[in-house]
Amino acid sequence: MSPEKKTSGTCILCGKPLPPKRVAYCSPTCAKRAYDIRQRDKEAEEREKEKERLKESAAKKRKTKKQIDASWARILKGMQKTGLSYGEYVARYEDGKS
Repeated sequence: MSPEKKTSGTCILCGKPLPPKRVAYCSPTCAKRAYDIRQRDKEAEEREKEKERLKESAAKKRKTKKQIDASWARILKGMQKTGLSYGEYVARYEDGKS
């Protein structure tokens, strides 16, 4: 038995005395409850990591001011070339990319 597994003779979860041949938990019920708690904590940690990944992904997708300005410059240049109004130009060229 490793040193970190040694207990003072009480259940880690409920504090009751340990029966013979038990190392950490007094009963299968306590062992199951402890397992469920670890799983719940693990799932919560995974949810937090997923939230972080989504935030990072959203931040990468957000356009910078420079990119937005470049888009406007491209639209204005196209409007001047074609002689169309903003609405006509966007409807014809930007939405359909034709």
